[in-house]
Amino acid sequence: MLCNSWENEFVLAYPGITKGQLLNFPWHPINRLPELIANRIPIAISYGTEDQTVPYAENGQLLTEAYEKTDIPFLAVPRDWQGHHPHGLADPAPIVEFIVENML
Repeated sequence: MLCNSWENEFVLAYPGITKGQLLNFPWHPINRLPELIANRIPIAISYGTEDQTVPYAENGQLLTEAYEKTDIPFLAVPRDWQGHHPHGLADPAPIVEFIVENML
């Protein structure tokens, strides 16, 4: 099936849009990065190292690289050998601690 990524799901949901148009869509999450950084929004993510639906290299890594250039709190927690599912962490403590430490 074509729906192996969120981009393909979006294209199927909105027939006629191309991947290029999607990537230039103003509300595309990655296009919001400048606002997140300008407003100093801390971010925590977890990702499956084997995720084929939302690959880290095409998504989370972009966040990581952008935030590494700043002093804004950022946490990326890999879920080794996991795909897109199951969501969540066996031990949510790192995320909880990050949220508590960075409450605005």
